Amino acid sequence: MKSGLAALAIAMCELKEEGTDLNGRIRFLATVGEEIGRIGSKQLVKEGYADDIDGLIIAEPSSSIIAYTHKGSMNFTVTAKGKSAHSSMPAEGINAINHIADFVLHFNEAMD
Repeated sequence: MKSGLAALAIAMCELKEEGTDLNGRIRFLATVGEEIGRIGSKQLVKEGYADDIDGLIIAEPSSSIIAYTHKGSMNFTVTAKGKSAHSSMPAEGINAINHIADFVLHFNEAMD
């Protein structure tokens, strides 16, 4: 996001330097903690910084296209257990990586 924030800051500077007449107020707001908990945006809303916002430009990369929405993110932990075995007797073991691979395949199918 550093490049996205830098691009937005430069755009605002150029608008100011060119004396661009805007229909409304432009505001630069940056947040923290958006991946987990949205603590930054919650604080901006709580303290009134977003009260007069009619629209947003979020410089989050989205497949190199301009998008009007974003899919967001989901965070979770997956744990797989296995059983170690000697390489001469692999049938006695359980490979935890196979369980993770199965999970990823099933998860991707559910998301389609």
